[in-house]
Amino acid sequence: MANIYDAGDYEIRLLQGELAKNGISQDQLDLGNYAGLTYCELKGVVNAAIANKKREALTNGRQSSDTSKSSK
Repeated sequence: MANIYDAGDYEIRLLQGELAKNGISQDQLDLGNYAGLTYCELKGVVNAAIANKKREALTNGRQSSDTSKSSK
């Protein structure tokens, strides 16, 4: 029997869609692998993944601008 606090399929699909909108595919992060977590816990995982993706984009942007400055 499922715990009443577990996130449901609908909630997982909703959060998976939020990841997709931010460029994170289900192959990269499949929330189905986090069975037993509550919606709030899954939302934390999603928020962290999105923040990491944005941080990586900023870091990569800085690195490419540093490279272009040094090549001049």
